[in-house]
Amino acid sequence: GTILASGRLGIFGDERADAYRFQLSANDVSLRYPEGFLIRGDAELSLIGGQTTRQLRGIVTLDRAYYLQDVETGTFQLLQRILQRERLQIAETDPFLASTQLNVQVLGPEALRVRNNVADLTGGLELVLRGTLAAPIVVGEVELVPGGKLVYADNEYEIERGRLTFNNPYRID
Repeated sequence: GTILASGRLGIFGDERADAYRFQLSANDVSLRYPEGFLIRGDAELSLIGGQTTRQLRGIVTLDRAYYLQDVETGTFQLLQRILQRERLQIAETDPFLASTQLNVQVLGPEALRVRNNVADLTGGLELVLRGTLAAPIVVGEVELVPGGKLVYADNEYEIERGRLTFNNPYRID
């Protein structure tokens, strides 16, 4: 793929805040992020800000969002995960992440593919990322195409319709 980046940085005296604007244009770029996903598409993103606040905004258009990683479904693995004692440490929130507002639209009308040991699904998505980089919120929909398959407890299920709706504007729900 191709990535083009440009930007502007203004440095002023004590009475005025520093200001900047960076733009990123990505065409036909592939990423293996988050873990288990292979994502390919285009993006037009801008990071605009000053000394204390900033906003990341733009649009990401996905040609492909594949999830191909197998999911552990054995009873023993599930019980082991549930009963495993882990010490949870709360990390301090990075000030940069906490003060960076999000307004990014993610479109993938026919981009979603899930192919692994429990699913063979296709679909599309129309999401908006809001909140901050430290605490993102997802609003929108993921819609599945009829005819996909799910396997659970050695039973195969055919998808007649499927829609995931994220409509809580305060947290991922």
